[in-house]
Amino acid sequence: MKTGMFKYSLLAATMAFSGLTMAVSPSATLLVKGQVSTGTCTATLSTPNIDLGTISTDKLPATGSYFVKDTTTKLVVDCTSPLKYQISMTDNRSDSAVSASDLGIMSSGAATTIMGLGKTADGSKNIGGYFLSFIEDGSNSAVNGSTSLSVTRIGRTTASDSDWKVLPDAAGTNTYHYAMSPLNNAAGGIGNVGYIAFSSTGDAVPGASTSATFALLSRFYLSSELQSITDQEQIDGSVTFNLDYL
Repeated sequence: MKTGMFKYSLLAATMAFSGLTMAVSPSATLLVKGQVSTGTCTATLSTPNIDLGTISTDKLPATGSYFVKDTTTKLVVDCTSPLKYQISMTDNRSDSAVSASDLGIMSSGAATTIMGLGKTADGSKNIGGYFLSFIEDGSNSAVNGSTSLSVTRIGRTTASDSDWKVLPDAAGTNTYHYAMSPLNNAAGGIGNVGYIAFSSTGDAVPGASTSATFALLSRFYLSSELQSITDQEQIDGSVTFNLDYL
């Protein structure tokens, strides 16, 4: 009996000793996170909303389209440091994109689709179309504070196209006027340019800037098919400008 009591007492002492060795000292952990960036850019529009007003169907021709008007706005890009980038567009109403030939506004050799202005309430008709052109005549646009035409405008068709091309001026007049094709349809334009940038060296290599202002000419048309509407319809165009770092 004494032997059994001794063994039990030894086991209890061992358990108590083990408990002391397993105690953990209190601690606290500080996590440090963040990002390192080479710089960022912001893009804003001088006129983010364009109101075409109320247009009577009496103005619509029997076929083709009615030209509403041209408007000019500016896309301003400011960067925290000199950065290279390209600009593209996305037509947010591509489901209502219309045929340029149906609107009667472009030759058969031009792109065949124009960005959409939405659909009628019943979804049966496309309201019309429009396209955007980047323009430059030495006063509308500026890069790094300069309006000099020595800054060369360059473009390419797709993001996978490795070859940038210098965009020609209008018949040697030092006036640039070229339409853009949004990424999600083939909106009518000159040379089907999907991306634009600029070069400060005069060749087809994108340059870096801290500030740039791009002038945009918008041209709007309403479809003659709207002659048959019986109620007021809402013009609803929307396009997003994308800025991708290079």
